[in-house]
Amino acid sequence: MRAPVSILLLTVTTIVFASCATPFRIGGVRTTGRIGNVSAADIEAAVAAYQASIWHRPAKIGEIEVISHDEIRMHYLPAPSSYTGMFREKGKWVKGSVVLVHPIY
Repeated sequence: MRAPVSILLLTVTTIVFASCATPFRIGGVRTTGRIGNVSAADIEAAVAAYQASIWHRPAKIGEIEVISHDEIRMHYLPAPSSYTGMFREKGKWVKGSVVLVHPIY
């Protein structure tokens, strides 16, 4: 009687941990960091503002990293590498710092 209960408990525990390991995604892009600080709509608005700030073509975002309520970083492919910071100013997302990381580092 003890073995079936142990197997059931192990199965349930495995399913619970596996569901927690699934990455959070916004618009199909992996989103990490302090995602509890902003809503999904805020992240989507920051992505839209980022795409609108690029004049030549839409950029492929490798990863979205939430730093705080007012800062979100858009990492380029392959992530994590160079990124553009988006900052909330007076309720709107604006393009901030651009950090370029050399691939050898």
